[in-house]
Amino acid sequence: MGTNLHVRNVGEDLIAKLKRRAARNGRSAEAEHRDILRRALESEVEASFDTLAAELRQLTAQRPQTPAEDLQRAHCKDEVLATTQGDEGEPAIVQRRRRVDADRGRAFLRYT
Repeated sequence: MGTNLHVRNVGEDLIAKLKRRAARNGRSAEAEHRDILRRALESEVEASFDTLAAELRQLTAQRPQTPAEDLQRAHCKDEVLATTQGDEGEPAIVQRRRRVDADRGRAFLRYT
């Protein structure tokens, strides 16, 4: 069973045409309306995700882009957790924790 669809603000002339067409086809105006929608939409091919993504890239190609790394850095803070000493006293490995600011949620990422 389908969901109800209510169409508002339809002109009287369009309703009259729908009723005449429904009478010619031997159906109710509601059945005719369903048939018109079905025919109009069944032949429409839905675009794949790849096609939609390509269209979006094309639409936004001329807009200035911000790298994802910069966006992440804008809302994150690095905290040094531990270091190990390498040759000549410089840290060889720095273990960090990236903490997302409180307004962005509670997420912790670990990387070395």
